[in-house]
Amino acid sequence: MLLHRSGLPVLVPSPQRYAIHKLIVASRRGPSAGAKREKDLHQARLLTQALEATRRQDDLAFAFMEAWDKGENWRETIRRGLNLFDADTRETVNTILGKSLREIGASPEGFTIRDWLKRPLLYSLSSSQLYEIGLTLIRT
Repeated sequence: MLLHRSGLPVLVPSPQRYAIHKLIVASRRGPSAGAKREKDLHQARLLTQALEATRRQDDLAFAFMEAWDKGENWRETIRRGLNLFDADTRETVNTILGKSLREIGASPEGFTIRDWLKRPLLYSLSSSQLYEIGLTLIRT
């Protein structure tokens, strides 16, 4: 980067949070914004794969759980975004997400896309709620 005089400060989002953000944005786009939605999904997929390739999938897992713990509206929006992926991409993201959740000691059960496609999620405890009631997440 070439700076002129004092430079220009730029805020750059963390890639793991930006990947989740892109899923949310994609799920909220209307039918007339198909190209933008595809671009958002493409960016989310690339960021997810890049985080895995650079061994930062634990950051992705923490960002995902943080968004997931924000409540049912967030969960539903994330579900919709993930379900917009084609089958192959859905499987790739599902694998990366499941692996990253296991690596931080969280159970991927209930978080993975495969689980959402089988059944509606009726209730889910957040990681902080699990700790509050004295359960520990076991690394699998």
